[in-house]
Amino acid sequence: MSDAKASYRQILKSTSIVGGATVGSLVFGLARSKAIALLAGPAGIGLFGVLNTLFMTGTAIAGLNLWASGVRQVGSTPPDSVERARAVTALWIFAWLATIVGGSVFWAFERFYYVPATPALKNELDFPWIALAVALNTLNSVQLILLQVSGRIGAIAYIRLLGAMLSAIVAILAVYMLGVLGLYVAIVAVPVSGIALTLLFSRSLERSPWQGFGGWILTEWRGLVVMGLGLAIANFITSISQLTLRSVITAQDGLGAAGLFQASWTLSNVNLTIVLSAMVVDYYPRLTAVIRSPQAIAEIMNQQIRIGLLFLGPVLTLAVGFAPLIVLVLYSSSFSGAASILQWQIVGDVFKLHAWAIGFVLLAINTTSGYVLAGLAFDLSIVGLVWALYPLLGLESAGIGYVIAQLLAVTVSATLVGRHGIRIDRDILVWAIVLAAGLAALVVVSHWSMAAGMLASLAACGVTLAIAWREVHRMELPLPSWLDRRLRPGAVR
Repeated sequence: MSDAKASYRQILKSTSIVGGATVGSLVFGLARSKAIALLAGPAGIGLFGVLNTLFMTGTAIAGLNLWASGVRQVGSTPPDSVERARAVTALWIFAWLATIVGGSVFWAFERFYYVPATPALKNELDFPWIALAVALNTLNSVQLILLQVSGRIGAIAYIRLLGAMLSAIVAILAVYMLGVLGLYVAIVAVPVSGIALTLLFSRSLERSPWQGFGGWILTEWRGLVVMGLGLAIANFITSISQLTLRSVITAQDGLGAAGLFQASWTLSNVNLTIVLSAMVVDYYPRLTAVIRSPQAIAEIMNQQIRIGLLFLGPVLTLAVGFAPLIVLVLYSSSFSGAASILQWQIVGDVFKLHAWAIGFVLLAINTTSGYVLAGLAFDLSIVGLVWALYPLLGLESAGIGYVIAQLLAVTVSATLVGRHGIRIDRDILVWAIVLAAGLAALVVVSHWSMAAGMLASLAACGVTLAIAWREVHRMELPLPSWLDRRLRPGAVR
């Protein structure tokens, strides 16, 4: 088997395994939210949302985005080498310091600032629940990094799925038995179940020998901190741009319009969350392992984008035509205005796939400033476009602005990696442009007639499925046995 075919098989296998686990974890998350809504009501859901936001924000700040920097730092070293042992040792020490210092600082923030300013939390301060969850999640990230670098894709999938199941069960029981206090237990259940499962699945990992302290540890930490701070800046800019974007929409059309945008934004991210979060488990470590070879990085990047287009093509073509129905089912008829925004965002998702893939290349080659710049290009352009186009196009400007902003982000990212000799293959660019143009045509047809849009969407989905099957057959990628017997020419019946 050629190296390219082996690589495609690895991408497809890891994406299928982790993608299935991601779907399962989303289902358990929805079940948890539904149960909390029934047991605690709207106020309980609101409080749980606040606590979960605090938990996620605290983890990102305390660990300085340790996952991305840690995977690069460890994955870029040869296995069974002194460099790998030093990277792992430095990572563990850094994680323990981040756990203690970050958890303590977050507890002080929670105890003396946030809780006193938030009436709903004032009577629930008997224990530093959220600070504990932040500390445990930061520490657990190291074992997940080591599993990912070691290529234990199946273990990560099990941790993701079983962790979501266990934390959902604990959350439901805690809220049922303890009431409001159970919401705090529900947050802590996430890192606790994660730690229990990572300890179980990481027992077979080969342990790197512990390295004594030396000047090398500061060099290792410098790499972790520089990338972590760069990602923190990128996340901060994104958060500010999202708040600004919603403020622009609210100022133009009120909170109702901002709600429609939020609904479309959430639904648009669901498609990519399942596919991209599944891909990244395998993709990023493979990039970090070949950072000294631009040719190898370009090959892996193009393979990843090609498989991503195979997965997303049928999904996106179907979603465009049925967007009005999707919005109606998942929200209500009062959210029908979100369908048009969602349709244009789906068009932009074709370019987001490319920006995502190139973004991890920028991180792998340690060009964090380029990663920040590409994100800034998207954030500034979408806010500026919505502000400029809203008087002409109304809320639809948020969807069209999204397409243009993603295209600009891809252009900036591709230019930056191109300086390192890393480029997207021409056939992939043509494929992406044709797909995006086809999706845009479906949007126009759907605006003319919803029924015609659905029929055209079904036809386009059939075409993209046929193309995907042709490519799978050409690459000799594995299919489920029952499907393989029916589709492959000359297969045994």
